[in-house]
Amino acid sequence: MRLNIKQQTDVEVDLCRTCRYATLVEGATATQRLKRCSQLDARVPFPVASCNEWEDRHANNLWEMKQIAWVVDVKGNRPIGFLNPAQRRKNGDPDIDY
Repeated sequence: MRLNIKQQTDVEVDLCRTCRYATLVEGATATQRLKRCSQLDARVPFPVASCNEWEDRHANNLWEMKQIAWVVDVKGNRPIGFLNPAQRRKNGDPDIDY
C-alpha cells in the first residue's frame, strides 16, 4: 500500500512559542502548562501549526521601527543629514511616541 501525503504538520511544532501575542506558562512538570493568545483573547489548549495572526516576537513591528528610525532631513537650505529619534521628538514628529 502506497500513501501520498500532501500536507503534513509536526505535532511538536507550536507557533505560539515564537509569537508575540502568546503568553506561555510552564510548571515543574510537563502537564503544568498554560497558553493564552491575546489576539483571540482565549486559552489555546493544543499545539498550533498554522495561524493567520502569528507575529514573530523577535522581530520589530512597524511602530517599533518608526521609534528607532533616523529620518533624512531635507528642509530649506540646511545641510542634508539624518535626524535621530531625540531630534525628531524635539521637532514634534508625530511618529515618535516615547
